[in-house]
Amino acid sequence: MMCYILDISENCDEKIIKLYAVQGNTKVSCFIIICIYRSFSGNFDQFLTFLDFTWKHLYRPLTKFLMCGDINVDYLVDSYC
Repeated sequence: MMCYILDISENCDEKIIKLYAVQGNTKVSCFIIICIYRSFSGNFDQFLTFLDFTWKHLYRPLTKFLMCGDINVDYLVDSYC
C-alpha cells in the first residue's frame, strides 16, 4: 500500500477551518482520509464553502472517502439551518 499526504492548504483559513488529508492506494482500491477542525468562532457558512471546495477538489470517481474531525456544531441552536 502506498500513502501520500495531500496538500490542501489553499482550502484552509485558520480562523474558519483546518484540513489535512492522506491518500492511500492499494492494488484494488483508492481512499482518502480527511481530518477537519472547525473553529468555534468561525463563520459556519464560510466553513461549508471551504468544505464544499475541498470535496470538489479531491473528488475522483471510485475513490472512497473517510471524513473525521472536530466540527464544533451546536445542534441545539437553530442558527445553522
